[in-house]
Amino acid sequence: MWSGGEKLDASQQFEKGRIRSLQEERIRVQQKTFTKWINFHLKPTGIQVNDLFQDIRNGRMLHQLLQVISGEMLPKVSRGVMRIQQLENVGISLTFLSKKVVLENIGASDIVDGNKRLILGLIWTIILRFQIQQIVFEQQIEPEQESTVKKSAKESLLLWCQRQVEPLSERAGHQLRQKLAGWSGI
Repeated sequence: MWSGGEKLDASQQFEKGRIRSLQEERIRVQQKTFTKWINFHLKPTGIQVNDLFQDIRNGRMLHQLLQVISGEMLPKVSRGVMRIQQLENVGISLTFLSKKVVLENIGASDIVDGNKRLILGLIWTIILRFQIQQIVFEQQIEPEQESTVKKSAKESLLLWCQRQVEPLSERAGHQLRQKLAGWSGI
């Protein structure tokens, strides 16, 4: 005989499955987005990333990416055929990064072993450090004055979003006023 307790278990199983599905979708979207970002930056080198989680494991792509986006030369890496070489290659990149950003709970073995969440987190950290934090937006205080105020990357991004949404909200407000004016005769 069927009881309410079984239904709750089925419901919980459905929710867990749905959450897992959404997490997997988020990982796929991030993987695709980050792969495109990496390929954009590596295009001048002729390196092409097809599978982010696989291509990062030997450390060579990560090494090349860091050299390209930082403009600095890193110590030479090996071919990365054996696991020990892969660990050493990734270690070189992580050592370089640790001088630029705080890296928590990530080691060379996490990358070599293909830990998807940590790889995505690492790439996001690289994007934040070398792309977003370098954005400096200078805004004039008054149009007739020459003095400017520098804003951080987060403040600049927020300002950009506000400027993009502002015309949309004005247009939406105008459309709403038109509709309301049309209803006044009812």
